[in-house]
Amino acid sequence: MTKDLGLSQQAADESGQATPLGAHALDLYRHFLENGGAGKDFSGMIEYLRTAVRGGA
Repeated sequence: MTKDLGLSQQAADESGQATPLGAHALDLYRHFLENGGAGKDFSGMIEYLRTAVRGGA
């Protein structure tokens, strides 16, 4: 997922397009991985975001 998000951001940058939601998604996913998400499937992102909203991440 990180690779795909990174490639999409690279393509956007190279074509001069702003993709703020794509950039934010990449940042969120990187934080998820850095905080224990590396061994989980993408559904773990939902729990990570719920925890972050509650102030736990």
